[in-house]
Amino acid sequence: GGALAMTALNAPAALAQTVASSSGSIDIHSHWMPEAYAKALTQIRPSTVISSNVLDRDLEKRRQWMDQHGVKIVTLTLSGGMPWQWVAPENGARLAQIINDTAVEAHQKFPARFLAGIELPIRDIPLSMKELNRVAGQPGMRAVHLPNSFEGRDYLFEPAYEPLLARCEELGYPLLFHPLDGDDN
Repeated sequence: GGALAMTALNAPAALAQTVASSSGSIDIHSHWMPEAYAKALTQIRPSTVISSNVLDRDLEKRRQWMDQHGVKIVTLTLSGGMPWQWVAPENGARLAQIINDTAVEAHQKFPARFLAGIELPIRDIPLSMKELNRVAGQPGMRAVHLPNSFEGRDYLFEPAYEPLLARCEELGYPLLFHPLDGDDN
């Protein structure tokens, strides 16, 4: 149950024990789009549709919703609208830094409620490795969130990605997969 999910996300033992001993659920995949990320995304692509769901950007309202619905803790991740298939590498790296830094801040503000999956500009392996190493071990970062494919490519099986996936394994991060939106996927 809950204790197993917390262990899988490498959460501190005390937190896992607290969550396991009380009723409620653990959401290991919860979409969000904080303001800083949404703003940067629309600067790069003005036609980007920004979620109108207040829970995607307001952590206090998200906590209230969690309390009302018996959710003890969530792992924050981007939705299928991840920009990795269309964004230029340098912009992807900037977006990944923004979302990851915001996730660390969310965890620091509410450490017993929010964890996050590290977001990587996955089309560019060196930039992905750089971002992974930059945020590895940061508070609240407990997994790596990846698209399962992009542009119809099963990139996970390509030899070029082996070092990145090996680094995730070396760091002890489980992989959380989500399909990208769009016809190409």
